[in-house]
Amino acid sequence: MNSLLRFTSERVKEEREGGLRVLGLDMGSRATGYALLEEVDGLLKIVENGTLRAPAEDFKERLFWLYGAIQNLIKRTIPDAVAIERPIHAQNIQTALSMGMLHSAAVLASAEAGVAITEYEPSVIKKAVTGNGRASKEQVLRIVRMLFGEDTPSSDPADAVACALCFLHRRSNSTI
Repeated sequence: MNSLLRFTSERVKEEREGGLRVLGLDMGSRATGYALLEEVDGLLKIVENGTLRAPAEDFKERLFWLYGAIQNLIKRTIPDAVAIERPIHAQNIQTALSMGMLHSAAVLASAEAGVAITEYEPSVIKKAVTGNGRASKEQVLRIVRMLFGEDTPSSDPADAVACALCFLHRRSNSTI
């Protein structure tokens, strides 16, 4: 790991007011949702969310672009942790390979910045957010909107919120 990046992140975290910051990522080959959640004294808020859309058509160019975009996002938002959905199923082998490469780009960008990354299976994320491991994307979106208000993110960023919520939920349950 790059010690300069780790030092810079630790210094800024010490200076930053607030609580635990978790960056949730919902990886996609065309669009990647992200959401930065902050927990202060048991209260949660969405600090920032959005969708990263690679401008290139060629997959290798999109992969490289996404890697750089996640690096920049981590440097700018300075999360304490990154939460990501583990790719476990795909329509075909080519899609599975592509999703694995995208996932690896996020893991590498996090590792280079010295930020711990936690992976969760989709059913674990859904259960943590909705109480049902087989919940639909619409159900996840509905719960996220109930928690954070109607003007919360669209589908991809909402799934990223769900990843971060899962991290926070499992963290709080492990300390009880």
